[in-house]
Amino acid sequence: MSDKPYLGYYALNPDHTTSLVNDIRAFDSPRHVAVDEIGDAQISTVFLVLDHNHGGHGNGLPILFETMIFGGPHDQYQTRYHTWDEALAGHTNILANLRAGRHPDVGNDDAAETEFLRPIK
Repeated sequence: MSDKPYLGYYALNPDHTTSLVNDIRAFDSPRHVAVDEIGDAQISTVFLVLDHNHGGHGNGLPILFETMIFGGPHDQYQTRYHTWDEALAGHTNILANLRAGRHPDVGNDDAAETEFLRPIK
């Protein structure tokens, strides 16, 4: 038996909590938390279905939500969260920062993980 944590699927429940499930049908559950546009940038926050906390970093909680920016000066920016509430607060904070001309990370203390992705050339 492996000592690695189980890497299963998570379902998003109607009350915005998550549950570990053994069923690929979790991919069929609603996944959008919020989507907004500012100028030519789309800011999208979604439920990921799979835990992105590979290796149990930080507090070991599953990382199940992600905000990404597509287009604009912060294209490919991403940040991830543990819970729906963190994701929605992070999305709202990113919108406020972009509208004020600030970097998306300013005041984003709830983020579990933040990085810029570099497009493959």
